[in-house]
Order: sequence, then C-alpha cells, then structure tokens
Amino acid sequence: MAKDVVSNLKEEALALLNKGEQIAAVFTRVSNGLFMYKKNPAGKFKIAYACKECGNSECFEADLEVPYTINCRKCSHLIFKQEKVPGPRGRKKKEPK
Repeated sequence: MAKDVVSNLKEEALALLNKGEQIAAVFTRVSNGLFMYKKNPAGKFKIAYACKECGNSECFEADLEVPYTINCRKCSHLIFKQEKVPGPRGRKKKEPK
C-alpha cells in the first residue's frame, strides 16, 4: 500500500501533463519513496511518500520553503532534503562605471 500512494500521485501528475496542462515543479526520489509536484509556481506542493523506517505512507499538500525538506509525520525520519538551492540563471549585469 505504501507504494500505491506514491504511484497514484505520479499517475495524477502524468494525467495533467497528458491533458496539456503545465506543471511548475516535479521532484521524484524513487529510492526514498517520494514524489511531489506543484501545478503552478504560486501553488502548494502535492506530496506523497512512503517512510522506510516506520512504513507510514501519506499524501498531502503543503507550502514548502526553499531548500525543501520532507520528514515523516509519524516518526520524523528525514525523507528528502534539497541539498543545493538553484541560483538565478543568466548572465550577471555589469554595473556602469
């Protein structure tokens, strides 16, 4: 059942993509049993995970701050931690002298 929660959320995200809708962000860590996506940049993440420590599996929505960190709600085991925060892209503007 634990993997069902994660695979159901994956199928939901794929169904949105197949309809032609855009998704702002997708994170998947198969080894950790985690899948999360955000439909628009200002929206909440939909998160599904299966904890390896206690076997708890959940699907919920949450506002996350960068860097993203997901802990099991039952045993507080670390499920996912974003190691690097992406910086701004593009060239830096030169300041006029």
